[in-house]
Amino acid sequence: MLKTYITVFLLISINPSDSIEDGDQAFEEGDFYSVLVDYTFAIYQGRDEMNPSVKKEVLLKLIFSAYMLDQDEAVLSFSDQIRPLLKKKQDINDPIDSDISALINMISILSESEINPNSALISSIQFQPNTDEQTKFKSLLIANAHLKNRNTDRFEEFYSQFCSLKTCIELNSEEPKQKSQKIARNMSVILPGSGQIYAKNYASGIGAIGITGLGAYLTGKAAVEERYIDGSIIGLLLFYRYYIGNIEEARNSVRAYNASKNQTQYREFTEVLNTEVGLLEETIYHSILHIPF
Repeated sequence: MLKTYITVFLLISINPSDSIEDGDQAFEEGDFYSVLVDYTFAIYQGRDEMNPSVKKEVLLKLIFSAYMLDQDEAVLSFSDQIRPLLKKKQDINDPIDSDISALINMISILSESEINPNSALISSIQFQPNTDEQTKFKSLLIANAHLKNRNTDRFEEFYSQFCSLKTCIELNSEEPKQKSQKIARNMSVILPGSGQIYAKNYASGIGAIGITGLGAYLTGKAAVEERYIDGSIIGLLLFYRYYIGNIEEARNSVRAYNASKNQTQYREFTEVLNTEVGLLEETIYHSILHIPF
């Protein structure tokens, strides 16, 4: 109960304009958590009287601050609040509102990529840039959505488009060297365990060589000693079983090897993309600071 009274007292006693000033200073300093606190107070207190232009500025900074704090749901929520304000302009083609709308869309697409990459991909394609700079970043937004979907081929295609418009970090476009399941299978047919060794699964390969070799030796020994029943049991339970299993294990080893190589490439692409997205975030941040609300 005491906490409730304190909260109500703060809401009543703090002037909305003071909260906005505090929020403005926090935004310039990059203290995005304080931005959320101060601006949320201001919007709650002045929700019926706040100037639309001021409210647009506050909401835009809230959107960016929430994005920088990885609060993706909050980004989309604040975006829904600001869009009706942009539509109320008498001149829909107002350059300021147009720039704000573009920035909101870019931030929303970046957040949406973390929640639903497929939806973000559609939003990226539909995004209508207003400037050459935004046109460059449209390709980056599409590339980002594709990579979140782990579609590395499409990512490379749109990242290349981005790089054709802007100096960027070059990708290591060399295809990961893949192993062949067919080769691994054939090797294991001829020499059990060799297919796993080909796929760099050395422990499994050495184990297969040892077990099937032991099975072959014991089966042969039983045959020489005319213990045919013993030889048949050993052959079926040890040699034949592990011989067939080693062939399938060779294919599984190749699948694991190829997946590992693809994962390495994905991590490398993600590091490059995160660097470029970080530069985009700086561009958006400075754009917001210089909008003449």
